[in-house]
Amino acid sequence: NSVAPYLDQIQLLATSNMQQRHWQALLEDCGITSGYHSGIKLDEIISMGLLSNKDRIASETSVAIGESQLEEEFKEIQNRWSSIQLPTVDGQAKSEDSLLLNNVDDMITEIEDSVLSLTRMMSLPFVHGVKDQVTKLQAQLESSALILDAWQLFQRNWVLLSSLFSHEDAKNSLQQQTTRFNWVRRRWVSIVRHASKDLALLVVCQFPSLLEMMKENNAALEGI
Repeated sequence: NSVAPYLDQIQLLATSNMQQRHWQALLEDCGITSGYHSGIKLDEIISMGLLSNKDRIASETSVAIGESQLEEEFKEIQNRWSSIQLPTVDGQAKSEDSLLLNNVDDMITEIEDSVLSLTRMMSLPFVHGVKDQVTKLQAQLESSALILDAWQLFQRNWVLLSSLFSHEDAKNSLQQQTTRFNWVRRRWVSIVRHASKDLALLVVCQFPSLLEMMKENNAALEGI
């Protein structure tokens, strides 16, 4: 039986979730010029002489298994954050300049935990297949945490000052501060308009230069 001596190798190849890149690397490592194709049959693999390379098969299937496990872990994190929305305050009055959030401390902590997981992934030899995706999500989450922190600070100042500048006597007596407040308000309205279309955290935080805008808004409000 031509298959019997190679049962271990066949089982490894069949169960290790080998992708095309793994097959190509294995064939090249074994000096086999025949290309891999998705419909390859066992008799083709045997005729190539591939199955006699037991150690090389063990090595490449180990890589494939490691990458598959890491990619599944990454997808769990990615799917988790793709489904997370901004934690808005229930029952708040809808207006063009109002989008209040509940406390986001727990969300920021969860983001930091996910960033640590992604950082660990980047240090592993099996990250190759999803390296760019891991890097992108890590940057998105790091930026989101900073935005949420800045948003909390802005919200505290905004609730106080928007109430103050809703009164005509305050506007008249604090004209310079009113001009600065109105500048912040125009920028804030554009953020609220964007966020209201889709409250998904990662979508909201893609607003161009959002972190910089929030920091500038905070500096302006604190200077009033």
